[in-house]
Amino acid sequence: MMRWRILSLLFVVQLSRATVLPCNVTQDAEGTHYRVPEFSDAHCDVQWLNATEHVVANLGSHGAEQVAWPQVARAGNRTLDTYKCSPLMYYSRTCPSGAKQQATCTFNCSKNLPAPEEGVLLAATCPLAGVLVLVLVLVLVLVCYKRRASLNRH
Repeated sequence: MMRWRILSLLFVVQLSRATVLPCNVTQDAEGTHYRVPEFSDAHCDVQWLNATEHVVANLGSHGAEQVAWPQVARAGNRTLDTYKCSPLMYYSRTCPSGAKQQATCTFNCSKNLPAPEEGVLLAATCPLAGVLVLVLVLVLVLVCYKRRASLNRH
């Protein structure tokens, strides 16, 4: 009798464990794409969560999609397409069979930045240049003010 209880307990513990899935992240002109592998279990509940673990997309077992993040372009049972890159996304899938699957999607968003558009001001693409221009203008104004002040004294 005790043996069956132990085996039953082990079975329940095994069911409650989540399988860790790989996650593939790519980026192109349309945005960032997070993908997990295909699965055969039907009617699973799927959630995509951001780095702070807030739900960005929730897909119910009957295909009802609830997107809670304006940066989401499309959400699916195994895909998430976003307009903005997020370096960390979580994926969670719970199926009626008791299977739980999770993935952690990581990506270096800064390494694949799109090229700046033509006509963008240097100050917008390089903050240091903007600061230098501002300092130079202030120095020029100060020099002009001192000259004028010294001319007014004579």
